[in-house]
Amino acid sequence: MPRPQLLKVLGDRFAQTPVSFGLASNGGVIEVIATAGGSTWTILLTMPNGLSRVVISGEHWTPVPDLVSEVSFVAPPAQANAVPRAEVVKLLVERYAETPVSMGLAQNGGVIEVFAARDGSTWTIVLTMPDGTSRVMGAGEAWTPVVQLPHGRNA
Repeated sequence: MPRPQLLKVLGDRFAQTPVSFGLASNGGVIEVIATAGGSTWTILLTMPNGLSRVVISGEHWTPVPDLVSEVSFVAPPAQANAVPRAEVVKLLVERYAETPVSMGLAQNGGVIEVFAARDGSTWTIVLTMPDGTSRVMGAGEAWTPVVQLPHGRNA
């Protein structure tokens, strides 16, 4: 579906707006779209041709405050090997200086986390299941938080 059309559906149906985005390693753009309070969220992948698809969605999206704390996306998430979350976090911190910037509960019971370098140069999306195992769902460059501007009558 074209990105503007999908954003309209998410906005009209769920009151979701863009929160942050980054360039995916496959040439697309990954975006986090969420409600103002974070009650629902959706991660979109938009390809260079302008077509978008929902990657995953869930509830309770939370921006993670600024924290001081060899993962590559080579296989589709369903085929990727799950490893303990602590190992994934250690590699992201040590190799890429990435720390959590936001998180949410996925519809499948897992937790989705976005890790990014302080300067946004790299980012990684990690899915952690209730058993503590994690999978890298995507990675890329140029992660950018989206500033929410006031809107409506009182803006």
